[in-house]
Amino acid sequence: MEPAGFSEQVIRLKTSIARLRKGVNEELDTLAAALDRLSAERHTEAEKSDGGNELPEKIFLLRDSRIVDIMANQHLRTVFNMCAAFLFLVCVILLISYVYDPQRMHEDLSTIILNSTGFSTVVGFLFAFNFSILFLLRPSLHLWAQCKTTLKSGLLDAVFMSLLIIYIAVFLTYPASFPPLSAAILAFEQIRLIMKLYAYTRELVKKVNKYLSVKEKNTTNHIELKLPDMSSLLYFLFAPTLVYRESYPRTPNVRWGAAFWYLSNFLACVLLYSVMLNHFIKDLFRDAGKEDFQLLGFTLTGCAILILGSVSMFLVFYGFLHCWLNLFAEVLRFGDRLFYLDWWNSTS
Repeated sequence: MEPAGFSEQVIRLKTSIARLRKGVNEELDTLAAALDRLSAERHTEAEKSDGGNELPEKIFLLRDSRIVDIMANQHLRTVFNMCAAFLFLVCVILLISYVYDPQRMHEDLSTIILNSTGFSTVVGFLFAFNFSILFLLRPSLHLWAQCKTTLKSGLLDAVFMSLLIIYIAVFLTYPASFPPLSAAILAFEQIRLIMKLYAYTRELVKKVNKYLSVKEKNTTNHIELKLPDMSSLLYFLFAPTLVYRESYPRTPNVRWGAAFWYLSNFLACVLLYSVMLNHFIKDLFRDAGKEDFQLLGFTLTGCAILILGSVSMFLVFYGFLHCWLNLFAEVLRFGDRLFYLDWWNSTS
């Protein structure tokens, strides 16, 4: 037998907790906005003092992705669970159709299987690219840094810059032909690694120039040039960031359950896109141009393409920007996971 008024007290307590949670979230959002404004003002002042030649400095913090923060809200998590239940129902229907029609499963998976032939060769190229950065580019840049501290010659910079341009040109060339999926993976990885090696080169040049500036002002004391070690570059090659630092905020441990969750979600996005491509997108373009033009058919096709394009954009966003990057961040204990902002609330 519950005491009188116990239910009312529980309701009031829950209401107070909800109000407190809302207030804390609002205060945290206000604090985050204030930090963003402070960073922007600091960058503006730096631009005025330096003539606008300096880029804003990236500040790494321990923070989660936007979707992870959103999922902390119980009501929004309910919406996510409803979408997950709907997708699970779609998967069950597909599995039942595969049992009665195995050829249909082969057609759905053919987009991935046929377009990923030569994947082992792609992996070999990627290993070669990473090894060349570690054991060719890094020693060359360190050699330039050591020579730069003793020789003040513009010819030295021109020679190493020419070699860097040749290296990037060779980096972009591969004597092989691949199907679309394998070629896309290789091209994306090439672009990613080129941006990373550029970031590493930029930070190293900045460190050397700063060392030379300090050395010119302080001629009495001996100052040693400390160059980044290989472990920091190796971590940077796989970390989900394009800004090089010798150290990043790290989480205390790896949550393997979360890592497998991100991996399963990424694979589900790939499979769903393959199914959507075979069942919907191909059908729209298979008979395109074979029939006479009709305004109604053109309008319906345009609406269907708009819906399928929006779903494809969401799958790419959720699969890559959220799941794939958070997977690497979780395994590498990378702390700053703000890979995207809440673009769905943007008004411009």
